[in-house]
Amino acid sequence: MKKRAIIHIGTCKTGTTSIQICLQANRNLLEKGGYSLTIPWDGPTEIHDLALIWPCKLLLEQPLFAGEDVLRQSYQEYQELDYADLLQSGVDKVSSLKDHSFIISCEALSDVNLARFRKKMSMVKELLSPLRSTHEITIIIYYRRQDAFLESLYDTWQRPCYRVSFQDFMKPLLPFDSDREDEAYDLNWEKHSVILQEYFSEASILEYSYDLVLRRQELVSHFLSAIGIEDLGVMVPAKREKVSVSAAILQVLHNVKLSAEESKALISFSGTCPELKQETESSKVLMPARLRKEMLEFYAPINRGFFECTDEEYQAVFAPGDEYPEPLTREEAFQMLARLIAGKEQRALERADARRKRILRFSPSFVRKMIPQSLRTKIYDRLS
Repeated sequence: MKKRAIIHIGTCKTGTTSIQICLQANRNLLEKGGYSLTIPWDGPTEIHDLALIWPCKLLLEQPLFAGEDVLRQSYQEYQELDYADLLQSGVDKVSSLKDHSFIISCEALSDVNLARFRKKMSMVKELLSPLRSTHEITIIIYYRRQDAFLESLYDTWQRPCYRVSFQDFMKPLLPFDSDREDEAYDLNWEKHSVILQEYFSEASILEYSYDLVLRRQELVSHFLSAIGIEDLGVMVPAKREKVSVSAAILQVLHNVKLSAEESKALISFSGTCPELKQETESSKVLMPARLRKEMLEFYAPINRGFFECTDEEYQAVFAPGDEYPEPLTREEAFQMLARLIAGKEQRALERADARRKRILRFSPSFVRKMIPQSLRTKIYDRLS
């Protein structure tokens, strides 16, 4: 009986980290069930490094990374690696797994640049070539609705600095933009599917809509069921509470030029205020409704034909409509942020009154230390 080789291509913003946390938490259980596990941040790094070493030079030349010192430095390190040696090392590592079933989960294997994605899949095929006669290969990948994908990706990539506006960030990825300069970027997931079929025609390829899965069941449970290991008794860890940058702060940083200190202060402020996420979740909109509708109209026929969904699910997930709110204006963003700051100051005063012995810790000065005077003045000047 053949062993199994399961490759999870972790498309950005499709719950890859949650899946990897679950696999890591159940490593011992998976090993008892006969599965070795490789995740880039806790196992051999050849696959992760190989997925990045080839496109790093191209990435460094993209306007998206202009001025992003941390990102540029990270990719610069990959230029110093030797692709051929690393590939051979990866082949040797995978070959050592010939007597085992194994799971590899790697976000670096995904790419919205079709040329790079093709190169990465070619690399994966070469890595798996020694196992074709001994293993049943399964490729699993999730895709996300295009507009939600862009907003979530911007939130993640730009959070450290916010030096690139959302419009500039997504411009290379808009297929209907007449000024588009680089046609290599494509969010037509069907084209990615064609590449997978090209390189893994003999494998089992599992492709799912992240948005549809979430409407039907919990993501990690779906993943375990899809790859057929739910009977191993894998436990799904409880979800961690996330504290994200609030909509108001996103909008302010998106629309207004701020100094590095002010940007860090805003992010630090949101991180100390978990209730901000709930207060502003409904306003976390970066894409204008007109552009969102245009994008969904462009991709809706592709998505409906590519993913299996009911008419109700199609209308709820993929169909363009007018129910999407417009992003906050600059003034609205400042007003919301000012209310949040004022609300936090008021709560600090209330706590101080209740705990007189600890008044210094909970007084408004606690907030003032986190929000520089220059930023506070800018906000209140905007409102006056």
